[in-house]
Amino acid sequence: MDHDIDWEARERLMKRRLLPLAYLVGDWVGVGVSHGAPVQGRLQVRQVLGGTFVEAREVLRDASGAVDHEDLCVYRYDTTEKALRVTQYLAPGWVENHVVESLPSGGIRWRTGPLGPRVELSAPEPDTILVRVWLPAEEEPAHVVRYVRQ
Repeated sequence: MDHDIDWEARERLMKRRLLPLAYLVGDWVGVGVSHGAPVQGRLQVRQVLGGTFVEAREVLRDASGAVDHEDLCVYRYDTTEKALRVTQYLAPGWVENHVVESLPSGGIRWRTGPLGPRVELSAPEPDTILVRVWLPAEEEPAHVVRYVRQ
């Protein structure tokens, strides 16, 4: 570890680079469709570890109330790649790490590779988050949940 690093400057850099995610911070509830079935969602997004990471927890429940999907995403700024990254933890025990891109219209997206899903989070209107997931070779999203701030 480099003990000569300016930790205060690093902290300021991390916080500045995470600003594109500021609209996500908060508690959200949503409804939508996942693989053709109705779902209800809860999304909790927090700045953690001194505001140098953003943690997002999502739980989707099916019509019976059973958990259909849950994940934890941890966003950070990678100083080596000079890019936002997300580490996504999915049940049951799956972990992926991706570069996060800004969308031209606002929001973010990441791709899990040429044969994997594409995830987009956007804010089409104030206090709203739209989460969409496209499967490979599909033109329509397999997963769409519209969240509103609680």
